[in-house]
Amino acid sequence: MIAEEIEVLYYYLQNNVILGQKERSRTYLNILRHEYNVNEDNFNLLQQDDRFENLIKLGQIVDNGLLIKQLEFEESKIDYNFDRTQDTIKETHLKELLVKEDIGKLLDSKSFRFLGTEFETRYGRVDLVGQDENTLYVFELKKTHADHKVLGQIEKYLIHYKLKLINKMYKYVVGIVVANTFDNYSLNELQRNNVICLKYSLNEDKINVGRLK
Repeated sequence: MIAEEIEVLYYYLQNNVILGQKERSRTYLNILRHEYNVNEDNFNLLQQDDRFENLIKLGQIVDNGLLIKQLEFEESKIDYNFDRTQDTIKETHLKELLVKEDIGKLLDSKSFRFLGTEFETRYGRVDLVGQDENTLYVFELKKTHADHKVLGQIEKYLIHYKLKLINKMYKYVVGIVVANTFDNYSLNELQRNNVICLKYSLNEDKINVGRLK
């Protein structure tokens, strides 16, 4: 990671702290701390002014739970009424079924295509990646239920690819979460952050996929 990318992450962190986004703020903070431990020289742009000192203060805010908007996960209504047969499907099989579907239709994209599976990033492996003429799509798959943990997972992968926008390989990066069920909090937060949510179900060896609005 280069110094300019560290600057981008700093502003992402600052904006999400201001907005009271607990999970997203902690995700950015953890990434910045990891990068600082790997190579603190990449923080030289922040250290030229008061931003590095502000970064420390932002970390204290997140660590001490002092964000303006506190998120209460226990108040979220959760729907765990997923089909138990989904729990037995292997993730590799789920990917194979999904790749055969016309996902482009759900995305209103005539040129969508899958690029492949298990893309390696510094934050872990992305389940699926797709692309059309303007947009790169990053997929996170859940065999059963998607809860608040998926917010940090998809955000990390989006950060990895958004940082590559400076290479102008594509114009936009969009996250997609595929699951059998979503709790209300996670669904609302994902959609509010422009992450597309796809709900799937199985009928024998066939998959049905729909987009949640």
